[in-house]
Amino acid sequence: HLVGDLIVLAGFNPYATTAPSKPSAAGTVPNWNYIDNANSAGGSGITTASFIATATNTASGTWSNAGHMIAVVLRAHSASTPIGGHASQGGSSSGPSPAPAITLDHTDGSSVVLEFHGHSNLSSTGWDSAPAGYTRRAASGSAFGPGLVLNTKDSSTSDGSVSQTGGQNFSNYAGAAVEVRN
Repeated sequence: HLVGDLIVLAGFNPYATTAPSKPSAAGTVPNWNYIDNANSAGGSGITTASFIATATNTASGTWSNAGHMIAVVLRAHSASTPIGGHASQGGSSSGPSPAPAITLDHTDGSSVVLEFHGHSNLSSTGWDSAPAGYTRRAASGSAFGPGLVLNTKDSSTSDGSVSQTGGQNFSNYAGAAVEVRN
């Protein structure tokens, strides 16, 4: 990444409602700014955080209670206030994990909508394809284990709750949505 890039990080705690918490800032680990960091009422915990890079060697650090993490680097963004609408949720599901609907600050298609989905127990084939209207950007996890996936919305003129399939029966999930304004 470069100085001025926005880094958005999602941390997922697949087996407990406790949301991952950021490390102390030191060395190359920045003072991450929480976007959403609330314990889940049920299911799994998820945290989203961001930082505008001040160097080219930013590190995530060690997050408490995070089993999986995905970091996203974005260049063309509104540096003064890049984060728009956002939300997170957790629960239990015998199937898909929904990411919550958000109210977009910009509905002209100029924003990037990040959708993170975590599941504590993936199916025998892992994550299914991204839902219609979304593009898969990153995925972690394997069959019958926990995992975290990132999809981006193809058109950012509106947003609604979207589900990502790939979870098994008796699984906990967490989902988060973040609008990055351009």
